[in-house]
Amino acid sequence: MFRRWLVIILVGGACSGDAPDVPHLDWPSSTAVALVHVPGGYAANAQIGSQTFAMLVDTGSTTTAVADASCSECSQIVSPLYTPGGSAKDTGHHATATYADGTQWTGEIYVDQVGLGSGSPAVPLELAAITVEIFFFKDNTTQGILGLGTPETLLDDTTSYPQTVTESDGPSQLAFELCGSAGTMWLGDYDTTAAASAPMFTPLIAPTDSAPYYDVAIDDIGLGGTSLGFGASTYATAFVDTGTTDLVIPTEAYDAFIAAVDALPAMTTLFPGQTFTPSVAQSCIDIGAVTDAQLDAMLPALTMSFPASSGTFTVMAPPTRSYLDDSGTGQLCLGVGDGGSGDSATTVLGNAFMRGFVTVIDAAHSQVGFAPAAGCGSDVSSALGRRRAPRRRGPSR
Repeated sequence: MFRRWLVIILVGGACSGDAPDVPHLDWPSSTAVALVHVPGGYAANAQIGSQTFAMLVDTGSTTTAVADASCSECSQIVSPLYTPGGSAKDTGHHATATYADGTQWTGEIYVDQVGLGSGSPAVPLELAAITVEIFFFKDNTTQGILGLGTPETLLDDTTSYPQTVTESDGPSQLAFELCGSAGTMWLGDYDTTAAASAPMFTPLIAPTDSAPYYDVAIDDIGLGGTSLGFGASTYATAFVDTGTTDLVIPTEAYDAFIAAVDALPAMTTLFPGQTFTPSVAQSCIDIGAVTDAQLDAMLPALTMSFPASSGTFTVMAPPTRSYLDDSGTGQLCLGVGDGGSGDSATTVLGNAFMRGFVTVIDAAHSQVGFAPAAGCGSDVSSALGRRRAPRRRGPSR
């Protein structure tokens, strides 16, 4: 499992004295940015200076970083490498980041112009040019990471892309449609044809140093409307993270989830003699000739309840858009991960959950919305599995 939320947090970058001046720019009300599924999440093409890079979009961290030409480890894995040009300014600062999957990088901080195309203007951003990396790059599907998280996960002496967009008169809302091999990220208004209905919103919990993410509360999780038997006190707060592959829930709920799936009569019918195995890096069974259509028709939907401004609401997603992944290699894998127990228990609404919805992060109104996905078509499930990378464990926050 990939977990790309930041766990070593050096707060203060947004308040550094030499942050670049942000100009007022002419932003469209909506910018649709194309995404491609890569190991660990989804990537967007970003222009940094005069170069273009595939960047992992990550709502679990905020500092943007790209592999630098001076990074000898990077040059053996990724291309192109960032070469600061005429638009870049070396600030003389450095930063180090460590993520929940144990990967790390150290970089030199530059100010440079960063844009995502599709009619969106470039903005001046203090970003890290990675000079040393430890297992951060696995292949050349991405050359860096585009941090889209809260200011509370910003590394010292760097600046936030979403915050800078807002300061330049751009939109403050992010929305995501995560399909199988591709997806879309919207800056501002999302395309309503991507959703089957209007989103329902739950309050965004104000980020703190100890909980610095896009956190929401969860009232209940179940299968087909049948609760796993745990409430809000078990799930505590959950954060929306495009950099985590799975839906991650605390151990007691995770164990109950696997037991509930294995006990389904349809599982016995479809996969006789097979069950999922708890607490392994990747729990899979042989899929045989079973199709995604059969899975969605015979197995219950994932249901999840959230608090609203008045009462609660429940969303649901079919199995192949939430808790099951067709690997494309003859195996069906569980899209739910063990988030640990006790004080270190973690709940994360990762890609496995998000691919069932258009997810709206509306920071200006302190809310997160979920609308049933309608725009992915046949690209929703099996392609995701085919691009899936081996899962990895990392320290929790």
